Amino acid sequence: MNGNENNVPEISQNSCPQCGIENNENAKFCIECGQSILIQEKENVCYGCGIISPAGTKFCPECGQNLTNQEAPVKSVNKSNNGLRSLIKKDKSITQRRSLTSKLASDVTKAAMKATEDIKKSVEDYTLAVEAEIKETEDSFIVAIELPKIEKEDLDIHITPRKINLKAEFDHEIEIEQGTIITRRETQRGFFNKDIILRKDIIPDESIAEFEDDHLIIKLPKADFKQGFKLKI
Repeated sequence: MNGNENNVPEISQNSCPQCGIENNENAKFCIECGQSILIQEKENVCYGCGIISPAGTKFCPECGQNLTNQEAPVKSVNKSNNGLRSLIKKDKSITQRRSLTSKLASDVTKAAMKATEDIKKSVEDYTLAVEAEIKETEDSFIVAIELPKIEKEDLDIHITPRKINLKAEFDHEIEIEQGTIITRRETQRGFFNKDIILRKDIIPDESIAEFEDDHLIIKLPKADFKQGFKLKI
C-alpha cells in the first residue's frame, strides 16, 4: 500500500455509512438515520451516495466522489423546519379562508334566522298592541277595536256566549339589517289571533258588527236582559 493509500481515511466500525454519525460500539443501526452500520473494518464509505468501497479506493465507483478528502456531512434541520413553517403558514391561510367562508355562511344564516324572529316578534307585538274597548249598557256590550293593515275580507269573527275570537291575515313589512351597510325591506304575511272575554253571557246569533276605516264595532245583546212590555186585556 503506497503513501497516498495510507492517507485514505478509514471508517470505524461504529460510524454510520449514510450520515457519518458516530454510534455506540455495539450499535447495529445508526441512531440518527437508521442506516445499518455493520460494515467491515478498513472499508471506505462514500458520503455522497453511501456506497462502501474497498480500503484504498480514491474515488467512489458509483458517483465519482473523492474519498480521500471527503468530510462527514452535517445534518441540517433548518431547511426542513422552514418547509414545515411554510406548510404551517399555508395551512393557516387555508384555515383563515375556511374560517371566513364559514363566518359569511353563518352571518347569512343568522340574518335569515333574525329576519324570521323579527317577523314573529312583530306579529306578536301587533297582537298585544291591539286593545279592545268594551262598553257595557243596560241591554248589551259594545266592543270597539282598531285593526290597521287588516282588510274586511281577511277578518273572521267567531262569537260564543262569553267570548269573541278575532282571526285575520295581513301583510306586514319589516326592515332587515345585513351588516352596517345593507338594509332591505321585506313584506311577509302575518297572522292575527285575539280573544276578547266578556263578563256576562250574550246572545251570539243576535250580535251585529260593522268594519270601516280600520275600526271594528260589535254590538252583543245580553242574554239575561229582560225588557218589560205592556199586556193588554
